[in-house]
Order: sequence, then structure tokens, then C-alpha cells
Amino acid sequence: SANPGIRALMEVAALTRVPTGTDVAFKLAPRLNAGGRLGRETLALEILTSPSYGDAVNLVAESDILNRRRQQLDREHTKKASDIVRADAGYENEPVIVVGHDDFHAGVVGIVAARLTEAFNKPAVLVAFKGDAGRGSGRSIPGFHLYNALNDCAHLMKRFGGHEQAAGLEITR
Repeated sequence: SANPGIRALMEVAALTRVPTGTDVAFKLAPRLNAGGRLGRETLALEILTSPSYGDAVNLVAESDILNRRRQQLDREHTKKASDIVRADAGYENEPVIVVGHDDFHAGVVGIVAARLTEAFNKPAVLVAFKGDAGRGSGRSIPGFHLYNALNDCAHLMKRFGGHEQAAGLEITR
């Protein structure tokens, strides 16, 4: 690519050929997305509009560090959330998994909700609490319309949005 940011991303991802869709989805996009998930919202834009390769390399290095941090949070939160679910003796009888915790990071709740949905084969909503405010994200399974389910309990939320398979929400504790 003539774009310095794309070249730097490809270098850090060890891509020496034209990227495939899989490369983009699992090697390039996560690095671009990590900044937005972890409080550095403009990082992807800075990478993609970087005027020089040297500047892009420094920005991509920052993004790579944030991506590794995002992966660590993903692992930690997935384990914690799974442990919380399994500790509830009645979880198998519940149609939906909802887990909230003060230690969860709002930037990875969607990823972790997807992992819980996959692991337990149930719709899952994960909420990161900070004080009295909670930001959450949910993922669903075929046949369960997540947005409609949230709409049925809209009075319990400050706001929400999404579609059949994924949604985001804000609640108070």
C-alpha cells in the first residue's frame, strides 16, 4: 500500500503479501480497533492518515500495545464472567445470561458477551459498572431477538440500541 499507516500495520502483523479477508479481520482490524476500545479513540484515524511511515510506525506500536492489553482484558473478563455464571446453580434454567461487575472494562464487554453466548449457547449481556452507571453489550443466538427483549424491559434502562443479534445499553446500578 502507498498508505504509510497500512504499511506499518502490515509490518507489525508480519504480513508480506496482499492481506486476505482473514488477515484483515484477525490481524489488522483488531489493532486499528484497540485504541477505540481502550480510551484512545482517535488512534485508528491517526494511523490511517499518518503523513509519514516513521510516524505511522510509532502509532502502530502504540496500537499493538493496546491490542495486547485488549486481549488480556478479554481473557480475564471471559474467565471472571464464566466463573460468575457457573457459580450460579440455576444458570442452566435461565433463558438469558446477564452478568455485571465493577471490574469489567466497557471497551471489551461486547467481545466477552459474544464469548459467553458461544460458551453457554444462550444470549448474554455483560455490563461494566463504574459507580452507579453501567454500560453493557449483548450478543444473541439464532431465534432470540435481543433488541426486542431489551425493548420489553426498556423502562429498566437509560438507553439501548441494536438489532436481533447484538445490542448495547446503559443502565443505573
